[in-house]
Amino acid sequence: MRGKETILVVDDDADVADVLVTALGRLGYTVLATNDPLRALAAFEQDPSAWHAVISDEMMPMMRGHEMLKRMKKIRPSVKTILCSGSRDVLTSEPAIRTAADQTYVKPIDVREIAFVLRILFDRR
Repeated sequence: MRGKETILVVDDDADVADVLVTALGRLGYTVLATNDPLRALAAFEQDPSAWHAVISDEMMPMMRGHEMLKRMKKIRPSVKTILCSGSRDVLTSEPAIRTAADQTYVKPIDVREIAFVLRILFDRR
């Protein structure tokens, strides 16, 4: 489950972002986090090749996670995306979510599961 890829975490809940940064960092990933989806999108647009994956919350102020991920995928279709929400209904209610996210998760998230899925996404050929 270890890796060396660079991951962008976007969650308006600082505690969730901090847990992902710490846990994935211990597994060897370079992880940066922001609580602002607009700032995350700007960072991605500035250097799309810097990011191997984006893990995002769905319900955030200013922009929903799937909208941000969709814009990122348009810029760099190969970026791996994981979308999280506290509600399964939110993740299954809109077809746009399925096209923006390579994987979805209902919170609370088990970091081991996220690390496992990241490896699967990264190692697909």
